[in-house]
Parts: sequence; structure tokens; C-alpha cells
Amino acid sequence: MGVATPSDLITDKTRTPFNIGRAIELNGFNLSEIQPLAAGLADKVDNPQVALKEMLTWTGGQPFLTQKLCQLVAQHWDGGVEEAGEQGRQGS
Repeated sequence: MGVATPSDLITDKTRTPFNIGRAIELNGFNLSEIQPLAAGLADKVDNPQVALKEMLTWTGGQPFLTQKLCQLVAQHWDGGVEEAGEQGRQGS
């Protein structure tokens, strides 16, 4: 009384309450969709558009990763892109 297992509720194994949906395709962000994030980068990087393009490349447009990376840059970036680039070329 008042207790049921899933097998008690599912009489036809090919038709359950869990297979009523259909697949939807979710795509990552594109450059136009992340433009609002540029405002948070404006005082941190010299060229927010270039930074956003690179972030999209790094994250594949995945929304959480893109927003998280923008947040980390906005909170912790102190510049130094040119220095980092020069170090990378010298180390090669």
C-alpha cells in the first residue's frame, strides 16, 4: 500500500514515461552570442574581440567554459600577453 517499484509502474518495457522526449541539438556559443561578455574584458585586455575569439577557440564555444574563462580573465588577468608570447617562442 502506497509503495511501488519502477517495475510495478512499467508494464510495457518499450514504452516508459522516460522515453517520451525527442533529441534536441545544443550548439556552443558563437562570437555574436558572447558579445555581452566583452564589456567585462574591456579594462583587462587591450583587444576584447581578439580575446573572445581565442576563448571560443579554447572552449569550443561550450557555454559554461566560455563564461568561466571570461570570469577568470576579468578577475585575475594582469596583462602580459606579449611577454607570455615571447617566452613561448623562446622556449620553442
